[in-house]
Amino acid sequence: MRLLELEVKNKGNIIYHVTFYDKDSHCDENSTYYKDPTKGPFSSVIIGANGSGKSRLLTVVAEILSNHFQGKRVISREYDDYTIKCIINGQEIVIKKNQENAVPHFKIFSSSFIINDKFPFSSNNFYAYKGPRQVANAIFSNTIDRQFIANILSLSKDGSKMKNVAKVFEMLGLENKCELSFHMKRYVQKAKIRRTTANALNRNNRKFVTPLSEDDQEFIIDFVDTLTNKDDGKKNFELFSNPNIPFSTTQFAGISSLNNVLYDIKLWKKDGTSFSFSSASSGEKHMLFSMLNLIISAQEESLILIDEPEVSLHPNWQMKYIDTLKNIFSSFNTHFIIATHSHFLVSDLEGESSSVIRLLKEEKTNAITGELIKSNTYGWSPDEILYRVFEVASSRNRFVAEDIANILDYLSDPERTGNIVNMETLAKLESLKKTLNEMDPLKKVVTSILNKLGCKDAF
Repeated sequence: MRLLELEVKNKGNIIYHVTFYDKDSHCDENSTYYKDPTKGPFSSVIIGANGSGKSRLLTVVAEILSNHFQGKRVISREYDDYTIKCIINGQEIVIKKNQENAVPHFKIFSSSFIINDKFPFSSNNFYAYKGPRQVANAIFSNTIDRQFIANILSLSKDGSKMKNVAKVFEMLGLENKCELSFHMKRYVQKAKIRRTTANALNRNNRKFVTPLSEDDQEFIIDFVDTLTNKDDGKKNFELFSNPNIPFSTTQFAGISSLNNVLYDIKLWKKDGTSFSFSSASSGEKHMLFSMLNLIISAQEESLILIDEPEVSLHPNWQMKYIDTLKNIFSSFNTHFIIATHSHFLVSDLEGESSSVIRLLKEEKTNAITGELIKSNTYGWSPDEILYRVFEVASSRNRFVAEDIANILDYLSDPERTGNIVNMETLAKLESLKKTLNEMDPLKKVVTSILNKLGCKDAF
């Protein structure tokens, strides 16, 4: 699936107008992506200032596409009309409000590690939420641990998907090994353990997404009973690529709901040291939780919306993030749309399979438009991306120094004719001037340059 363009209006006024992909802008006509824009995964990175509407844009896309093909009316106080152009199953289609379309085969997934993300929570045939919230407006303390274990249990039975899990482990410097352990929290009389477990399962069963069957409950009662038979009250299971795990994700949900049974999962670093998932860093938990959630959901014709994936991640991991996603989804026609403030995420984006969109908000109308950045950032340094893509001018940035040197050369030439200083460079210098401290000598240099060039904002 490819999302090409979106326009959202309210009472005839534009709320959003964003182009996500334009093959003529960043593809050579002989390239694979020019001939077939649905070949393999594609990433669109959305950047913009705080309040420019990045997160809300992802939510609007999810709301419209997940409801339109179900025949549901999209109800919003923000907008009353929409037009979306996309490619689904190789066919370019236009989706408009109050216009019926043949129901295509596709799925939208939303991913975030932010506890107060704005994505729709309720899933349907066309949409699934893959964030940490367990209910619409809350997250529980053990949600991430439980979901990680449930994902490993499901994926361990699928060798092809476990190869992708191994890629994530490799990126994080982990061995392809993880061990799940259970032990009794406190002593329970042997004569009472079966009855105590049965009563607890009956109370908890109504809370489960998938209720426990009688067979599931009997399995769990027997399992807890065997824990009390062991001298240390413990049981360990190797999970990585182990198709013979004796319990299902549903049965694990039942076991983990019991107050008198504790569980933990152990991981190993490349140097051989082990650690508990519960004590992993927030960045490690983020990557393992979100990546495995996406791996387990991977399918053809999917649109994956990701909000601020840089949260808790070291710059090295941020720079590898999109490449890891594309590596995992290399055999799928998937479009990733990623909202971010991180210039590291934009580093080394492959031009043909990526686009960068800067959101701009019109002050008078509040209309938000997407400016498709034409530059190919592949091979750029973070400093260059900050300056040329994010338009953040740091006084110690090498590219700022180069622009200033070029302008000074131009001004020092008595033979100069015409104006060779482009408006984009002037805009960056004006932005730099506003951020510099009054005592910084560079501010006087920049102000003098802008005065010489007759810029009104320099005075």
